[in-house]
Amino acid sequence: NEKVYTGYLRADLDTMLGSVNMTGNIGTQLVFTDQSSEGFNSPGGIGVVRTPVSDGAKYADFLPSATFNFDLSDSFKLRFGAARTLTRARMDHLNASYNASISNQPPATGFNSIFRGDGGNPKLRPYRAWSVDASAEYYFGGAGYVSIATYYKWLEDFVNPSSPVVRDFSQLVPSLSPDQRAAFLATGSNTLGLASSPDNTANGYIFGVEASLSLPFSVFSQALDGFGFQTSGSYTDSKLTVFFRDRPDTFDVTVPGLSEWVVNSTAYFEKAGFEARLSHRFRTSYLAEFIGISASRGFRQTYDESIFDAQIGYRFQPGSALEGLSITLQ
Repeated sequence: NEKVYTGYLRADLDTMLGSVNMTGNIGTQLVFTDQSSEGFNSPGGIGVVRTPVSDGAKYADFLPSATFNFDLSDSFKLRFGAARTLTRARMDHLNASYNASISNQPPATGFNSIFRGDGGNPKLRPYRAWSVDASAEYYFGGAGYVSIATYYKWLEDFVNPSSPVVRDFSQLVPSLSPDQRAAFLATGSNTLGLASSPDNTANGYIFGVEASLSLPFSVFSQALDGFGFQTSGSYTDSKLTVFFRDRPDTFDVTVPGLSEWVVNSTAYFEKAGFEARLSHRFRTSYLAEFIGISASRGFRQTYDESIFDAQIGYRFQPGSALEGLSITLQ
């Protein structure tokens, strides 16, 4: 269950700075969240008794933002922006339920407990980030443009989906077998154990640069009207530093889902109802999330990828007996 209350204040901007028209807005949001989850914990095995559990969190976020657009001429524009943003965690990560395993022997090393578990974390916070971005855009030929943009994001509270979180397993003590009770006493009757749960234990950054071009061939000759080419290429550098609340060591990974290089290109013809296009997308290797056994999710590094696709079609024009019908082969 999640209740979200949002208040905002925004001022629109439209003024002249000398001979330059500036538009945009500045503002802020205040977001209050009340989240909770009810579920069960249960030790593994047959005939186990599930114990109801519930937990949650309340918190507020202050999210300022600003955008500025400068019309240096009819065809040349500059844009700047800055904001603090949040993205909420997945619903299954907020689940209060978790499963427990109980050992018959005290551990020889590591956390001194016979209890372990895995599940969700109803206290999980959203992903948060500060970001700045800028772009320069030049428009020509009616439908053509060239642009370059860059951005930087400071990532906070990034969710590590399998962080070791300390939980209290005292509700399972009455159900211990004789061997488990002996092991429990050997740990000093420690009811705490580690559960693999999502937690906000990663910080990092994303830096990106993207260049784009849309080129209608009619700028060269009206004989080429309808032909055109579009392309964009982006470079992304990212890093997450994953830490643990109960020990000093850390490790670094790239942000899941982001390739270092991505290029999208399309050659097309569109005129008098005829459409034809050939597209290509290339992206380098990235850290991807895959569905595993029992719908569990895991991370694997992908290979580089190229995808080609093509399309040809015809849309019957106004006045035709078949107006509104289109035929497409992809």
